[in-house]
Amino acid sequence: MVNYVQTIREKVGHMPLLLPGSIVIILNNKGQVLLQERADGDQKYGLPGGLMELYESAEETAVREVKEETGLHIYESELNLINVHTGKDWVVKLDNEDVFQPVSIVYYTTKYDGELTIDHNETKSLKFFHRDELPNHMVLSQRKYIEQFNAMIQSGEVTI
Repeated sequence: MVNYVQTIREKVGHMPLLLPGSIVIILNNKGQVLLQERADGDQKYGLPGGLMELYESAEETAVREVKEETGLHIYESELNLINVHTGKDWVVKLDNEDVFQPVSIVYYTTKYDGELTIDHNETKSLKFFHRDELPNHMVLSQRKYIEQFNAMIQSGEVTI
């Protein structure tokens, strides 16, 4: 598969881009959330997910990224939309000077199959955490997604 972002970056350099992606809050039967300790330089915890490839739906992106990063299979029909996050407050500038504004489509699911499998290229560890006891060293935006999800549960807007 051609890496869409890499192909665009070769053409536009560090110019700011809009990059859509999907992120999934996966809950086990205890209501705990699956977090991935990333294998990249900062080794922060985060939610499984990633950027959309050309011709892919947001749901297809979620299924593909979760499978790549965790080994689990999730189902498009079982993805529940939480929110879409984007805007000037979310703009990211990477160490390599690339700038992008993510369009993060955040879902949750309680339905998955398979065994947790670590792809050491992207993942150092995978672990379920209580939603109110998240690790300190976590991607800030994704901590906010979980907090929003918790608030939706508290308000009765979401039932798990």
